[in-house]
Amino acid sequence: MQCVIKTPIGPIEITQEESAITGIHYKEGALPIPPETELLKEAAKQFEEYFAETRKEFDLPLAISGSPFFAAILKELPKLVPYGKTASYGEVAEMMGSPGASRAVGSAMKKNPFVIVVPCHRVTKAGGVLGCYSAGGEGNKRLLLKHEGAIQG
Repeated sequence: MQCVIKTPIGPIEITQEESAITGIHYKEGALPIPPETELLKEAAKQFEEYFAETRKEFDLPLAISGSPFFAAILKELPKLVPYGKTASYGEVAEMMGSPGASRAVGSAMKKNPFVIVVPCHRVTKAGGVLGCYSAGGEGNKRLLLKHEGAIQG
């Protein structure tokens, strides 16, 4: 099952299998599809609250898979780099207990199947350079970080 919701950064597709969210992806040009299940309705509500600045953390069951390191990053990133903060790929690698694994962190961020909920937009290059963002590019990354108060202007 799926829905597509309108957000300030563009359409977001949310997919569900059984009782878990299996993907949250930026879908440029997609037309809205209303949520039909209780879980998809809850996910859409949480996104609405996030963009209305009344929610800072998401509470959704995510179907996380992949290597142990990849799964650990997806699970831990919201706690390691909370709303309003940023960290570099290297800093995240250190926080994960794997100094020197900044490239692996970058690869995980690029493959993140749960945009915004797993906040890969909060992870930057060294020195605070924003870098790429798989959900609509650097402009969307900048908008999300401004929205969260992590960067100015």
